[in-house]
Amino acid sequence: MIENTGIKINKCYSDNLKKGFEKRCRIVLIDGYGSMKEAGEFNLSWEEEKLTANLVKYMKLTSECTRWRLDITREYPIDTPGISDG
Repeated sequence: MIENTGIKINKCYSDNLKKGFEKRCRIVLIDGYGSMKEAGEFNLSWEEEKLTANLVKYMKLTSECTRWRLDITREYPIDTPGISDG
């Protein structure tokens, strides 16, 4: 048994929940990427931040994201002194 916030969960069930969640995330990622490419909003020269922003936008538009009530938030940018200085 696994204790998590006072709730005992059988390891088999917790493993299945984790695998199911990961599978749903992969589906939304792949479908979002496919939609982004299909819309022609993808360029290999993009920096990571631009790619991520566009990919997240399309992931949020997938029917699976809505149906499964997934909340997708991109990583908060970490400003370095070099970025702050321009």
